[in-house]
Amino acid sequence: MRKLGFLLLISTIFVVLSACGSEEGNNASNNDDQQNSEENQELQAIEVKIKTVPETLKPEEVTTIQAKVTQGSENVNDAQEVEFEIWKKGSEDHEKMMAEKQGKGLYSIQHTFDEKGIYYVIAHVTARDMHNMPQKKLNVGNVSESDEKSEGHDHNGSENKEEHSHGDRSDGVAVHLMKKEGKLMVHLQKGEKPLAEAKVRFEVWKNDGKHKYIDAKEGKQGEYAAEFKADSTGTYKVNVHYEKGELHGHQKKEIEIK
Repeated sequence: MRKLGFLLLISTIFVVLSACGSEEGNNASNNDDQQNSEENQELQAIEVKIKTVPETLKPEEVTTIQAKVTQGSENVNDAQEVEFEIWKKGSEDHEKMMAEKQGKGLYSIQHTFDEKGIYYVIAHVTARDMHNMPQKKLNVGNVSESDEKSEGHDHNGSENKEEHSHGDRSDGVAVHLMKKEGKLMVHLQKGEKPLAEAKVRFEVWKNDGKHKYIDAKEGKQGEYAAEFKADSTGTYKVNVHYEKGELHGHQKKEIEIK
């Protein structure tokens, strides 16, 4: 009997240890799967699509402008910032409005277009350590054929040679420049993707004509920054030079130092 009892005890211990080992293996496998899922999510870029409600726009009517933000199949409801920039073709006046979160990945503003014509809207979206800034053309009211034909000569809102930083360009690169925490920072985007691994340099000057060149370093994909200390307050001109392979371009903007 003692021998039988001893064998039963050994068998019980073996079963318990085997179950524990199996559970630990399953937990480890589940943790690996979760980690891989999180890593895959981090690698996926955020996608932003702009739409209007209603789709057919009329002047002097309230329009809802929405940005749908997703990452893979997931709605992004935790964006740090969603800002819309709106301007009429041929105008230097750009209006910026912060969007409100609506849920299900939607961020929106209410806007009224004062008159008919061709307008542009950019959604500047910062979410999950990434930046995306798609642009959409809007026809408000009955746009004439002459307006449509002249569009190709005036995407950037000006007919002179000085390029606006958010205008459509032949190289397809969009630029978002800002001054942040003692640094000049720029987001570059070509089409729907960040322009990564580019050589970027800031050319900075005031009315005194003294040009300073500052090399920028890439942090996050498509985001380039450099330390900048202004000699005095006032308006500075910044020319953002970028190169990647055969792509060479520059876009100019002004920043205000207070």
